[in-house]
Amino acid sequence: NKSWSIRNPSALPWSTEFKLIRVRNDSGAMSQVESVAITRAVAPSELYEVTVPMRAPSQPGTYENYWRLIDNEGKKFGPV
Repeated sequence: NKSWSIRNPSALPWSTEFKLIRVRNDSGAMSQVESVAITRAVAPSELYEVTVPMRAPSQPGTYENYWRLIDNEGKKFGPV
């Protein structure tokens, strides 16, 4: 599993309709899911920990996945 602590920097809360989605998976080897839902409302300035299930690749090397947050309308936001 890989976990990130993310902060809601906006003035509006995040709802349970928000998700962390995989936007790029260079190798297809690590991520077991396409998205992870935010499981509770996240208030402005609050930290939230999100965890993505992953598996170790069978071959040595460098592997990268890229993830973004999307809002309840499916719009991506946050750092690229």
